[in-house]
Amino acid sequence: MEIRDRVDGMLENFEAEKLFMHSSGIAVMYRLCRAVSVFEKAQMQKYDHAKHALEEAELLALLLLNGADHQMTPKQLAETMYVSPANMTAKLTRLEQAGLIRRERNHVDRRSVGVTLTDAGTAMAKVRIHEMNSAAGDVLEAINPECVEALSSSLRSLLVAHNDVIPSDSDSAGESESSQLREVG
Repeated sequence: MEIRDRVDGMLENFEAEKLFMHSSGIAVMYRLCRAVSVFEKAQMQKYDHAKHALEEAELLALLLLNGADHQMTPKQLAETMYVSPANMTAKLTRLEQAGLIRRERNHVDRRSVGVTLTDAGTAMAKVRIHEMNSAAGDVLEAINPECVEALSSSLRSLLVAHNDVIPSDSDSAGESESSQLREVG
């Protein structure tokens, strides 16, 4: 007999209540949400981090992985992490107070602010990336490598189909905020 997950039980309840005809979409959605929780729980348990610390670690990692200057605008960070601008401001304030990031005005467009890693932030980001990768590896050991590759490929296809792609240089007319910020540094 096949082992069933919690989503299977939810789907049975949905079908019993005649809430919808086709359950594959909601099954994928719930399984993705639960899988994210499994990854977060693994990181919190392995490294004794609170949830807000995981989000801030992800933010540091984004800055580190954003090219040679490790710089993004608060708006770019909020959009990438799917959080509100207010939530991003709070995260940035905590990281700035901890000496991990610095916010600097763009000298070309004074309304724009660039967020960069400090040396301490770069060091912390490297540690956090290693921790995230290690915890993810621990979670994924439960399934065979072919399933991991198939899952990654399927999720990439889903994201690309919904335009969650790396912007190309031709996507913006003129210079982007990020490139203007880089020139100032």
